Amino acid sequence: MLSGYRGQPVKLRRHLSAAAAAFRRKGVGTDLPQSISGLWRADLFLGSPDADRWVGTTVKINRAQLTGDRGLRVAVVPASEGRSDAVYKDVQRNLVVCPLPYDGSFVETFYKAWEVVAQFLNADAQVPKEVALSRPPARTVARYLADRREFEVVDVIEALGPLSQPELLVTAPSECRHRAVGRQLSDGGNEFRSSSDSAGPLATDRSLAARGSPTAGVRAR
Repeated sequence: MLSGYRGQPVKLRRHLSAAAAAFRRKGVGTDLPQSISGLWRADLFLGSPDADRWVGTTVKINRAQLTGDRGLRVAVVPASEGRSDAVYKDVQRNLVVCPLPYDGSFVETFYKAWEVVAQFLNADAQVPKEVALSRPPARTVARYLADRREFEVVDVIEALGPLSQPELLVTAPSECRHRAVGRQLSDGGNEFRSSSDSAGPLATDRSLAARGSPTAGVRAR
């Protein structure tokens, strides 16, 4: 887990249970290490399974609601019309902010999935009323979850894995007009800037990976 602080990175898998407990308590009395004490705020993890390096990531529909914390390194927000979609460093929050398209893209898909989970939990792990979850595909997912409400969450995720049919996804690398360039600071943190560069996609910038940059080799999991 790359936290941006000097020292040996902590093992993410070892602290997932503590992060879940801290999430339920809104961070009060967390058992997480100090370097990642704010990891409970993470909405997802970006990283490389090959290198086993990950960064805590927050996803917000409204970038004004972004909150930085220890363990969070990347923020995903919708790109605003008329504003640059370049990756930039929010110094105040200590986050590398990545604006992404909303309509029909990642942010909308993520929000729709979160909607299903939120309404499902609000209905006490039953299928929500139609007025609460009106889209048929969303209600289908809620039924999958409700049918398995007596099982452990990890087992349910594993059981539903084959239904996702990842082999049907068509992916291709794309060029990036901007890339984050970082350097190690004397206090152990990282400094980033965005520079125009069409040398290749950010996800394959191995020079940044060698420096321990949290934006290197990122991909959603």
